[in-house]
Amino acid sequence: MTYLITFACYGCHLHGDPEGSVDRKHNQPGSPLVEPCPKRVSVERRLMNQPPYRFDARRRQALLASIVDGCSQQNWSLLAAHVRTNHVHLVVKSEARPERIMNDLKSYASGCLNRLGLDEPVRKRWARGMGAPGGCGNRRMCRQRSGMWLTSRASGWRCLRRVCPEGNRFLRARLS
Repeated sequence: MTYLITFACYGCHLHGDPEGSVDRKHNQPGSPLVEPCPKRVSVERRLMNQPPYRFDARRRQALLASIVDGCSQQNWSLLAAHVRTNHVHLVVKSEARPERIMNDLKSYASGCLNRLGLDEPVRKRWARGMGAPGGCGNRRMCRQRSGMWLTSRASGWRCLRRVCPEGNRFLRARLS
C-alpha cells in the first residue's frame, strides 16, 4: 500500500486557527476544515506546556536523513519526502499500517535530534496523531494555495515543488 503521511510539529496547527486546521471530526478528504474559533485556539495554547516547535535548516536536514535511514532499516519504500518548518509530508510504500510508519519515523527523528544535541530530550516535537488523509493539518494552505505537488521517482527526482507556501527552502531527497 502507498500512503501520503503527514505529521506536524507540536503547537503549530492549533484547532480553530483561521488558517485552517483538522480534527477528528474534520479529517476526511473533502470534508470542511474546523471553523475558525479564537477561543478554542486560546484554550489550546494555554494547555501547551512548551512553546511551539519548528525546524530550522539543520533540524530539517537531520530529520530528512533520519527518515531516509528509518525507511531503509524497515524496508519501506520512501517515494517522496518534504520537510517543512512545522510539518512533514511523506509518500511511503509499505505493508505496515500508516500509524506505525509515522510513529516509527517520529521516533527515529527524535533519536537523531537527541544524539546531535539539537534539543533537550524532553522537548515536545510532534503533534499527536496524523494529519488528514491526503494532506497536512493545514489543508487550506497546502491544497488551495499551491496544490499537493510532491516529486517522485516517476519524475526522475528532477525537482521537489513546494507543498506549502511558507518561505523556507525545500529539501530534496534523491533515493536510489
